[in-house]
Amino acid sequence: MIQVVTILDSLYFTSMIPDIEVNCYESLTFTLTRGAEEILHEKYWANNKSRIWIRDLGKVIASDLGEIPGLAADYSLSFTDGNTSDSKSFRAILGEQRVEIPTSIFVESNFLTLLENWKLTHTWQKEILSLYTPAAVDITIETVAMDGTRVGPTVIRNIADLNQVVEIDVSPERILADPSMIKRFIIKAGSRMMIYYLNHKNRKEEPELLFRNSFGCRESFVPTGLVERTNEYENSTGYIRDMLFRFRTKEIKKFEANTGIMKENHGKWVEDLFVSNEVFLVMGSDLLPVTITDAKVVRSNAPNELISFDFSYQLSRPNIYGAGKIDIKRIFDDTFDYTFH
Repeated sequence: MIQVVTILDSLYFTSMIPDIEVNCYESLTFTLTRGAEEILHEKYWANNKSRIWIRDLGKVIASDLGEIPGLAADYSLSFTDGNTSDSKSFRAILGEQRVEIPTSIFVESNFLTLLENWKLTHTWQKEILSLYTPAAVDITIETVAMDGTRVGPTVIRNIADLNQVVEIDVSPERILADPSMIKRFIIKAGSRMMIYYLNHKNRKEEPELLFRNSFGCRESFVPTGLVERTNEYENSTGYIRDMLFRFRTKEIKKFEANTGIMKENHGKWVEDLFVSNEVFLVMGSDLLPVTITDAKVVRSNAPNELISFDFSYQLSRPNIYGAGKIDIKRIFDDTFDYTFH
């Protein structure tokens, strides 16, 4: 006899999927499927209390979801001991951070970010919001000008792609007619809300980082503290005709950055950047892959804590100079290619 003890919800972030407790006599075979595709097939043996635990299922599903457009899918769990069987099912959304409320409530009231309702941004910064919705919803914008004049809310998009993650570009330069005249703008989708406060100071070479957050969605971050760049060079040299030549140079660009002083809201959120495995440096219309090589987070319960973190990153691909140049460095001339023809 098989009895699934764990009570499952209909919707989970992958981080929220519980361990599955099953009662059985001796052993059972567990199968995890997504549609017709088998994801996992394993046999388990019961302990001396006729109990089996299937653990870390969320990690298996997160690995599978990372390759699926929409970052959400239905999964079926099948249990059988050869004589009896049972099955369960739920829908999973990629989410590697635990949240304090059930997944179904979180997605109805929040965009897929660890930010809580507001963000400081720049007129030139790329801003992206993502959401998961089981019902069609309008995306609206309301603007507040420098003189306090409010305009909106105005519908800018209707989301009809249901039960999957949808990305919305809300960059100021894209959705505002004249960002220089706007103090803040509010994006709403049902009960979800994000307020963007615009920083109108001239850009001073602040780097803009685009990263995949814990929900697999893109977000941007601009460190406002000190940023230092170091170039390291690895030279390949050799002697040709008794002369020393440098025939290739590898340039590695490394950056030491400080986040700048942040509010509590942003302090928790930026930690999501530090653990992201997909980070890009925005250079105009180009995205250059970077790797976070070091980060340190220190927090305290001090009432007047100044939240600021140091982190390091470097361009993932080094620049190579000199490859393909031959001229005087060639040992043989063009006629050598025909010697053995």
